[in-house]
Amino acid sequence: MKHMNEQAFVQAVPVKMTRQERLIRLAMLVKDHHGSIFLFHNLEYVHPSQLHQVATGVPDTVFAIASSDPVFNQEGLLPGSNLPEFMRFFEISQHQLHEFSCDCGGHITNDAMSRRIEYLAR
Repeated sequence: MKHMNEQAFVQAVPVKMTRQERLIRLAMLVKDHHGSIFLFHNLEYVHPSQLHQVATGVPDTVFAIASSDPVFNQEGLLPGSNLPEFMRFFEISQHQLHEFSCDCGGHITNDAMSRRIEYLAR
């Protein structure tokens, strides 16, 4: 009986995704997204104390795509999450965020954005 209780407990504890798994899933969502993904401007220059003011709920942003994913919702990323919450969830820095979601290099395709996110997962 004791063995059965331990087994039931193990099955009841949800397994959290790793950083790598989250980033790979995000890359997949970006790659599979229909339509262009909105890029931000000068994201790397936003002061860290002001990151929470960046509009993450804008449709067709990587943030809106991620926060509307039921798997990520179950993991704790909720619709309406702000940028610092997004960065904590994916365990990325502001510089890493800039690498795939800013327009300083011009327009990038969803495939290119997906590859940049996959690179961060390494």
